[in-house]
Amino acid sequence: MSNTSTDCGAGVGRVTQELLLRFFNTVDLVEPSEHLLEQARANLTAAAGTAYPRDHSPGEFFQCGLQKYTPPAGRYVGMVGYHRAASIFLHGYPEYTDMM
Repeated sequence: MSNTSTDCGAGVGRVTQELLLRFFNTVDLVEPSEHLLEQARANLTAAAGTAYPRDHSPGEFFQCGLQKYTPPAGRYVGMVGYHRAASIFLHGYPEYTDMM
C-alpha cells in the first residue's frame, strides 16, 4: 500500500502542510479554484523541509471539483492505493487534536 493521501477541497494547502505531510510521504491536492491551487503550490514550496519532513512532498495538483476528479493511475480512493483520503468540511477551523 502506498503512503499517499489526497486533500479534497485543498484550498491554499493548510491541511496538507500542517497535518497530512507530517504523516504521509505524498499528498495530492484537489481544488476547483485555480487561484487557491496556485497559492497552495507556492505555500507548500516555501514550507518544504521546515513545516514537514524533507522526504515528504506534495504530489499532483488537480484543478477540478470532486465530481470530476479521477485518481492517477495506480492510486485508488479506498482500501487499495491511497492510504487515506482526507476531506474536511467544517464551519471554522479544527484544533490539531480534533483531527487525530
